[in-house]
Amino acid sequence: MKQTKKYEFTNETKIICGVTLKRIKRLFDGKVGGWIEKEENLSQEGTCWVDGSARVYGSARVFGSAQVYGSAWVYGSAQVHGLAHVHGTAEVYGLTHVCDSAEVYGSAHVHGSAEVYGSAQVFELASVHGSARVHGSAQVHGSTHVNGSAEVFGSAVLVRKECLLSVTWKSYTITITPQNISIGCKLWTRGTFNKTYKEVGKAKGMSDELITEFKSIVKLGTKIVKRVK
Repeated sequence: MKQTKKYEFTNETKIICGVTLKRIKRLFDGKVGGWIEKEENLSQEGTCWVDGSARVYGSARVFGSAQVYGSAWVYGSAQVHGLAHVHGTAEVYGLTHVCDSAEVYGSAHVHGSAEVYGSAQVFELASVHGSARVHGSAQVHGSTHVNGSAEVFGSAVLVRKECLLSVTWKSYTITITPQNISIGCKLWTRGTFNKTYKEVGKAKGMSDELITEFKSIVKLGTKIVKRVK
């Protein structure tokens, strides 16, 4: 059975980074969309769409019910699918996957082989790269950079402002600087915290499993603030 197309190319083209992009138009209502290089970039199936000034090119793919709009860029071999949204001036590239109900927006960058999924959000000036994973209902924003094999999950919220990182995790707000770690009004040097984090967790009523997660979140945070110059 022949597949029914949902969009076609208009006669508008433009060259970006040496690549000729073509504007698309939805067939059922005539809506003019964004810019793609070739049909492989945007599936003819599902409700996925590229709109506004958004650009998708290279080996990148948008499929399922994903939406790319605003002035967003998706390129390289990136895949945006499921119910994911990429918008604003965000860029998603490399071998990344943004899927499920995840959202990347603002001026955020997701690249390398990073994955953003679940209902996670990456926005403002945040960057997720390397083989990092952000998932669950986690949020990464401000000027936070998450890289390497780091994992941000659950309901954690990471916000970096200059040399200070604020982490909202469970019912706790953890503030991390290059020298100290604080929870609420309680302050530790990083060395003292590393030696006593189990006692700190127990004092706050955490289970052994939560203490392990607590340590992972703080460890990730200290790596982030170490990179601030």
